[in-house]
Amino acid sequence: MKLKILALLSLAVFLNGCVMISSEQKLECARLATIPESSISECASPKECSKKLNESFRLEGFGESTLDEELGEWKNSIAMNWLYYNKARKTLKEIQNSCNSGKVEELPQKTNALEFYLSQSMEFLDSANKHGFASISLQESRLRIEGIEQIREEELFDDFIELNEILNQDRKAESKFLKKHFEANAEMLQTIQETGFNLEFETEVSERDLFNQALPEVLKNIRPSSVMVVLGKKAASAISEYLNQGEKVQNAVQELGRISAARISRVIENYTGLENSSASEFYLLFKKIQEKDARLAKENSERAENTREILKGTWEKIKEIEEGQHEGLSSEFLTELTQELGLEASIELRKNEFSSVAEFQAQAERKQAGLETSQEAVLRENPKLGEKTKKLKELEKEAIALKKSLEWLESEVIGKTSEYCSAKAVEIGKKAAVLKKEKEFFEKAQFLENRALEAKSPSGKKQLSSCWKMLQAFKSLRQEALGQEPKQEKLEIQECMQTVEEAAATMPSIKQGLEMLQRWQELEESEERISIECEKLKEKAIEIAEEKLANAKKEWVQLSSELGILEMLSGTENSFLQKLKKQAKELGENFGESEQARIKGAGISEELEKTVQELREEIKPEMEKEMAKHLMENASIEITGIDGEAVANQEMQARAMLEFYSSIEWNNSMELQIELIGLENPVLASSTSSVQAFFDKNSVRLEFQKIEKGKTIIEIEGRAIPASTEEKTENPLTLEERAFFEKKIKIKTVEGIKVQELTVRTKVLPGAENLKAIAEGSIIIPEMQRFSKFRKQKTTKRLC
Repeated sequence: MKLKILALLSLAVFLNGCVMISSEQKLECARLATIPESSISECASPKECSKKLNESFRLEGFGESTLDEELGEWKNSIAMNWLYYNKARKTLKEIQNSCNSGKVEELPQKTNALEFYLSQSMEFLDSANKHGFASISLQESRLRIEGIEQIREEELFDDFIELNEILNQDRKAESKFLKKHFEANAEMLQTIQETGFNLEFETEVSERDLFNQALPEVLKNIRPSSVMVVLGKKAASAISEYLNQGEKVQNAVQELGRISAARISRVIENYTGLENSSASEFYLLFKKIQEKDARLAKENSERAENTREILKGTWEKIKEIEEGQHEGLSSEFLTELTQELGLEASIELRKNEFSSVAEFQAQAERKQAGLETSQEAVLRENPKLGEKTKKLKELEKEAIALKKSLEWLESEVIGKTSEYCSAKAVEIGKKAAVLKKEKEFFEKAQFLENRALEAKSPSGKKQLSSCWKMLQAFKSLRQEALGQEPKQEKLEIQECMQTVEEAAATMPSIKQGLEMLQRWQELEESEERISIECEKLKEKAIEIAEEKLANAKKEWVQLSSELGILEMLSGTENSFLQKLKKQAKELGENFGESEQARIKGAGISEELEKTVQELREEIKPEMEKEMAKHLMENASIEITGIDGEAVANQEMQARAMLEFYSSIEWNNSMELQIELIGLENPVLASSTSSVQAFFDKNSVRLEFQKIEKGKTIIEIEGRAIPASTEEKTENPLTLEERAFFEKKIKIKTVEGIKVQELTVRTKVLPGAENLKAIAEGSIIIPEMQRFSKFRKQKTTKRLC
């Protein structure tokens, strides 16, 4: 690059040797002194250049002194490069004016000034390159020391990989900075070669040699490898030598006609311009790292606060359990109680985790205290970023597990048992009221009724122990009543009549039968006959109730199934799902096993059916949205060439294979729209499912009547034209262009609910036999020359 500058300098010297120049020489001189528009900010002093640079490249420090110093030197070098480049542009304009005016006596002084400004601009360009790569090396070292490989799931690890690719000079890497750096190097070396200047350049420099003076503790963390940084070697003496030779050359303007100031400008622009340059990509890379640094620090702070709030809630929950006075509530007691209630299969006690409420509460208290202590230690010691993030994530996960464990105790162990006790208490309370009518049972029935009242209220303390006492008292009283058969027969008739009376309130045919039984009782008909007819009437009432409830129960069963599917698809229980589950649970009480529950539900069967249908309609859009997200999360596209290698600008047959997985069978319609940019005249080749395909320009719409459980594969074939490629040459800096297919998968439901798009980008290297598409969110880390231990395996992230 500096040699090109020398060429222009010699132009001025050559022109200095002439007092008069021809019109043609004037025009040629003016043309050679013309420089195109530049993205480099105009500035006339170091302070102004530095100010404009900071306005465009807003980059704060990273809190690491050596790195921040190198970044400061990089900024200073860019600013000084701009300063001398602007001085050179101004001087070129003056040379152009001299050429146009014919005042050639001014050219020697201006040419010398131009030589100096361009030489200085290139010196600072070399300095910027050196400090830039030194900053990259220190940034990689900083992230490695921070233990970033411990949190590979974080986006910051992707930047760490990119830094390694830059330092490894990986030509297949996707780093925008590295591509632009190779491009700028290639442009500079090609320009030097074409102008005939045979300057020597250093193209490979040790990372450690990038630092003029550095402390040993800094250098020990720098990798012992080399990077390609094109730096001028003995540039100033070479320029002077060339100018001395140029004074003896005849026809200077014609000789220098092959040198273009525009090319020199482009070379500098490629390195230090504000747009699409090595410097701008360097800034974007470091800005991205800085933003992710700040975001991760914020997330860690929020994660710690969330853990603190969870632990605060668990502590309150532990105290609530303690204050609930559930003494003696052991797993053995609960087992016996659930057996008495007929709930053996309804409650999972997880005996390995649960021995008693008191022990469970004590364990939870110890766990809660341990987590608080651990978090305080992490925040106090403030370890390296990777370790800190990992520990905070683990603590948050353990806090959530503790919270769920307490919720399980509250809802499944205590809550569900309490719920069934309340239902049982209502049933036994009614029987106690009947037994109180018998004088000999009055006292015990009164005691039973009081226990039933205590066991009925979930908010009452010692509810479960009262429930146990109620069950034992009822068992004792029932056995006593069974010992008196006539009394027992009368008791059973009373219970039967009570059930029939409840049914008669909503069933006209049962009401007629009840009236007949009541007349028989008045006429003192035999109790045996009344008992037989009452049982028949009760069975009839239950049949009618089941018929009335059939449709509503069928809808409710479907609702319960759909709620389960929705919970599985969403992977979490949000407020919407909690509300629906609560409503479904309350409605389910009308379809219970007890005769009273069914008869009561039959009275409002139409209302129940309507309510359940409304809930199913309410849940439907949410299910469709979650199903669409589920398909997107498990979708991928692979593009393969069918008829050989990809050849630049030549058609080839290609196949797009869409593959997605569903963990459930979806019995509703679903529509998938695929945009395939670069695949022409697509046709449906094969499918593992029943599907209709509709083709439009760059679009394929697939309509399914249902989605089968498991894997579904759709193959679409069409013609593709890979993008242009360049043949490899001996020049190691030649760039390889890449061909791209871009695809977007849109999944929508029949109702037109919009969900996120899944964008798929395929990278195709020239001459590659296969065209592979990796869904955005999947990560492929190319093989690195060193640091192979940092490679990621292909993983898929949530796009929704």
